[in-house]
Amino acid sequence: MNSIEFEYDIFTFEVLYTYERGMKGDGYLQPDDPDKFDIDSILLKGYVDENGVKIELPDGADMKYIINNDIMLACESAIDKQILQMS
Repeated sequence: MNSIEFEYDIFTFEVLYTYERGMKGDGYLQPDDPDKFDIDSILLKGYVDENGVKIELPDGADMKYIINNDIMLACESAIDKQILQMS
């Protein structure tokens, strides 16, 4: 399982995900399988309060099912960048 931390607005998230590299095809009849990743959990690790102080949460709160689409897109973008750096 892989993890990445990213910031969105005033929040800091940690994403735990599983990455699976696709199989290469023969380039003729069998096309390449796409690489894929599955997000296992999205944890809220901290935030910045109105005074500009960074507040860290000790365990993190699982936010996978209550975040909006903008945060999910930022999450997927951060994972894509990390996967490209690993390649």
